[in-house]
Amino acid sequence: MTRACMCPIPLLLLGLALGALSLRAQEPSDPTPEPVAPEPKPVLPSPAHPAPPQAPWDGERLAATIRMLDSERFAEREDARMALESLPLASLQHLRQAAEREDDQGVRQRLGETIKTIFMTRVLPELAEWRMGKGFLGIQWSMNGDPPGIQVVSVIEGTSAEAAGLKDGDLIVKIDSHDFKDGVTQEQAMEIWSAMAPGDPMRVHVLRGESTIPEEFRVTIGAMPAEYQSPEQEEARKEAIWSRFESGSLKLPQRLLGPGSAAPLPAQPIQSWGPPSEPDVP
Repeated sequence: MTRACMCPIPLLLLGLALGALSLRAQEPSDPTPEPVAPEPKPVLPSPAHPAPPQAPWDGERLAATIRMLDSERFAEREDARMALESLPLASLQHLRQAAEREDDQGVRQRLGETIKTIFMTRVLPELAEWRMGKGFLGIQWSMNGDPPGIQVVSVIEGTSAEAAGLKDGDLIVKIDSHDFKDGVTQEQAMEIWSAMAPGDPMRVHVLRGESTIPEEFRVTIGAMPAEYQSPEQEEARKEAIWSRFESGSLKLPQRLLGPGSAAPLPAQPIQSWGPPSEPDVP
């Protein structure tokens, strides 16, 4: 009689398979990732964290920055120009003197352009003679003889006149110290309008309806809308005032030359360009 062979190999394979299943069951199905520390947020300048002190604009730094206007690299020239445009206004006279002494024509021209940019963007808007005449009350008007005054034909919507409470049909009999009880001409009215500047306070006294007692309205003059301005005349005014400054006949107000009038200086050093390379001229 032949006995069946009891081979141990299938039993061994079965044991290995059961062991593998047991180990897999012990492993976590969804391992939790290790926590990642968040990146620190940059600390912005504040009273608690003030910005680092900036280098002062002394004569040596000013001269070095002016010399950079002669650089062959466009990026260096632009950095120098932007740095000079942020100078305190008290240094504007030093730039003018440097331009007069400069022998290099290219540097002298770039200095002149920088000075004009500073004047047009930071000085001109603050000058009383530029602001004068740019105010806007916001009424359409005509002359009235009896009683004398300026007749409000209509109040323009959204203007300072409307905000102050003026209405169509009001008769203006006094503006600030200008009393019209003895009469007023169109030229005199135009002189008052041409002297207004945005932000100026104005006291307007009017007769309304059948009242014989003037009522006072306090107006803050607004800025003249673009549609009431002439671009050609505005440019001509700018150039005329610039010419006076360039010739030395226009003196800047002392309030513009104080320490508080300076624009913020660059927080970082002027050199923001990369390593030396071939000149790049636009």
